[in-house]
Amino acid sequence: MNELSFLEQLSRVLNTQIKLSDDLLALAKQEYDILSSNDVSSLASIAEQKKPIIADLENLTQAWFVVLKNKGVELSGDGINQFLREIDVASNSQLLTTWQLLQEKAIECQQKNTINGSVIAMRQQTTQKTINLLRGFNSEHHSYDHFGNESNTYSGGNSLAKA
Repeated sequence: MNELSFLEQLSRVLNTQIKLSDDLLALAKQEYDILSSNDVSSLASIAEQKKPIIADLENLTQAWFVVLKNKGVELSGDGINQFLREIDVASNSQLLTTWQLLQEKAIECQQKNTINGSVIAMRQQTTQKTINLLRGFNSEHHSYDHFGNESNTYSGGNSLAKA
């Protein structure tokens, strides 16, 4: 493989990863909007759309890392940055800038995913508290069992479902 085709392929892979990251970010934003609107019927569709994008990103990353490893590049942030910096100087390319943009997109996707996960976790807690209340299970008061382990207090016949 000559150096020009390697640079073209590397540029193509990075730009494809950026596009896939943009697609993933757009889906994460849609997911957040759905979570905010309480219309969760579309969440399964979003999850299904995210799966192939994530798989493609993982496959491209693994293939790219194999190529870098075969070129003797240390597979760390510093190693990749140094390698791309040297290529940019030698070939007047912008691969390091493209790589840094991809890293920014990855961080943004991770942040959106963390936020969405937090929203889902809060909703699960609220739902569980509601279910516990309906069952007469009071999660606000704690007692201890005969082994000394903390347990939630069951409020006996005070279930709202019986009312």
